Amino acid sequence: MRHIRSRLLSLILAVSFLTAGLSGLTASASEDDALQFDPQAAYQGEYTVSDNEYFPGTIVFKTYQATYVTEPITGKTWGGSPSEDYFKLNIKVPVSYNGEVFDQEAMADAPILFYNPWGGDRGYPVGDPSALAARENTAALVGRALSEGWVVVEPGMRGAANCFVGTPDEEGYYNYGKLPYPIVDLKAAIRYLRYGENASTIPGDKERIFVAGSSSGGSATVMLGSSGNSAFFKPYLEEMGAADARDDVYAVFPSCPVMIRSWGDPAIAWERWGDLSGNEEANEINVALTQAFVEYQAGLGIRAEFDVGDSIQEGDLLTADNYAEYLMVYVKESAIKFLNGLGGKEAIDEYLATELPANGMYGTPAAARDWIKPVYDREDPDLVVDIEGTWEEFWAYVVGEEHFNPANLLDMQYDRPLKATDEMSEGNGVVNSLVGDRNSQYANASSFSFGKAEDYAAVFSDFGQEWIQNHREPTITISEEYLELIELQRNSVEPLYFVIGEGAEGATVCENWFMRTGSVDLVTPHPSFFNLATALENQGKNVDAALVWDQGHGLSTDLDGFFAFAYELVDKTPSITFSDLAGSEWYAGAVAYVSGSGLMNGLGDGRFGPNDLLSRAMLAQILYNREGKPAGAESTFDDVAGDAWYAPAVAWAADAGIVTGYGGSFIPDGNLTREQLAVMLYRYAGSPETAGSLAQFSDAAAVNSYAEEALRWAVEHGILAGTDNAVLDPQGEATRAEVAVVLMRFCAQSTG
Repeated sequence: MRHIRSRLLSLILAVSFLTAGLSGLTASASEDDALQFDPQAAYQGEYTVSDNEYFPGTIVFKTYQATYVTEPITGKTWGGSPSEDYFKLNIKVPVSYNGEVFDQEAMADAPILFYNPWGGDRGYPVGDPSALAARENTAALVGRALSEGWVVVEPGMRGAANCFVGTPDEEGYYNYGKLPYPIVDLKAAIRYLRYGENASTIPGDKERIFVAGSSSGGSATVMLGSSGNSAFFKPYLEEMGAADARDDVYAVFPSCPVMIRSWGDPAIAWERWGDLSGNEEANEINVALTQAFVEYQAGLGIRAEFDVGDSIQEGDLLTADNYAEYLMVYVKESAIKFLNGLGGKEAIDEYLATELPANGMYGTPAAARDWIKPVYDREDPDLVVDIEGTWEEFWAYVVGEEHFNPANLLDMQYDRPLKATDEMSEGNGVVNSLVGDRNSQYANASSFSFGKAEDYAAVFSDFGQEWIQNHREPTITISEEYLELIELQRNSVEPLYFVIGEGAEGATVCENWFMRTGSVDLVTPHPSFFNLATALENQGKNVDAALVWDQGHGLSTDLDGFFAFAYELVDKTPSITFSDLAGSEWYAGAVAYVSGSGLMNGLGDGRFGPNDLLSRAMLAQILYNREGKPAGAESTFDDVAGDAWYAPAVAWAADAGIVTGYGGSFIPDGNLTREQLAVMLYRYAGSPETAGSLAQFSDAAAVNSYAEEALRWAVEHGILAGTDNAVLDPQGEATRAEVAVVLMRFCAQSTG
């Protein structure tokens, strides 16, 4: 793996364009399918970047551009011109790096970096296909990925507020281009990559999509990772003509993600340990927010992933009472890593003697570092092994008394007047631009957002309603319609809603997470960041979450760490080939999907065994793996030994009502029938209502009564199909190839 330079140099770009013609910037669509990628009609150019701060040398790449929806909407940003480029994407394929030519045929198996450009509240058109990156501050990651031989996909997208489309209302405001649209646009772009023949004609491995983004782009990255294939976004995807395909991803790299907006205020209030402003009224608000976080934290049910001294044991509930001590572990780990990288005790002492500089990006004031008391190894006096200090001392260092304000720092950066809405016809407040700004119909949908008016009145929030009605304006009410919209918009950027909340049903949560934020970042609340990381770890996900020492907002990217993390994944789960597959079989794509996603493995001798039969225990294990291997259930079947490899899976499946057995037995080695396959998937999906029919099949009468509804559901959703002669074959034994196809359809259809 190549390493980037650790220090920033001045950017020097030497640009060379070798274009095949600029007339075909947009991929043309066939007459019968507007979503079909056409590489022959796409723009192909080459761009050379000479020695610069991001990676040493020269990268040459070509770019394909295409429109990823059938109903693009004309939009614009502040000062921009109307354009449909929000719904285009650039696909960048490396040609050479420092003269080393990449094998273009091998690009079909290259990892894909899906970099979302969202930052702040803005929408972004796709950008010049000849440019290294859509935004200058993304060039580091994009250039690094291209130099490593990755395919890079950069989508255009609407913003949450500053992307206006449609016709202005009577007051001159555009009312489109707000949440959940940024998330929806990114999902539509991912679906386009996997749609139909696009999956084979677009370069890159569609089962190895790594999503990255920072700040609000980090928030979007978190949402793509937590809500894959969720039906929550389906109406909006259909509205814009998105492809009928999956939108789950393989790995995510959120950097300083501005997320969990609805609980940002309470988290910030709690982690700052009370009022630091000296303002009595501000303190009243702060106390209320802190208590709200205490109640929220207690209700999450997340558990410690490691021991902390004698007070916290692995598996203990993380509450507001012990969370500070738990978070301090991450603070110390980050500090120790940084200090040991300075080069010994003399350099460490010099560092500690200097003041923390003020961070201008919503960051920290200048502060002394005297709270940091390193503990050195007895045998190696230059090696720091521990840090003395408490959470209270850390946050006094980070925040400083003069810096505290009870208003949400996420909102403080947008000091603009609110548009009059509902009965709240007047007022000056702060706008949470993630949802909408002064030119949006609906502004500030954060659950706990307080304005900066001199009386600290709350604006447009459920917590704010209570505050207003109990303390300020008892006569003010907010319409139910507006509150419903607030909830929708809030949930669209609430990852825990999909990971452990109501939205978890039907959502595919990403398996691999590389998460970074700055230790002195005042925009990303640390409790929110680590709540998500811990909730994911509780589910058995592969999570690498850490603080970058002394970094504020927007500066916490760890490219070396990310690529090391990525190559561990790629090395562990390479594109799998089997000796008994030629690649042209009707089930080849399904085998690639189930093997690549870890749902099914080979037989251990280099074969997949497409014609071999699958046992009941095997399917239980497959679903158990997909669920994250939850613990706690105990088998009650008399033919399932406690030490059998499938015992935990069968116990879980029975406990979840997915299997019932036969008179106290499970028959684990029994060959799975097609109707049993449908039943287990149907129960796993929650036994949804169905309007499907089996009347079209000549052998419908052969279906057992217990399986009829499940088969109707499976047929209705295209998960199970009959043969060309309209035979369903419910008692036929399912082959591994058939199960692979059914699983792929199920993963796509049951959640999408």
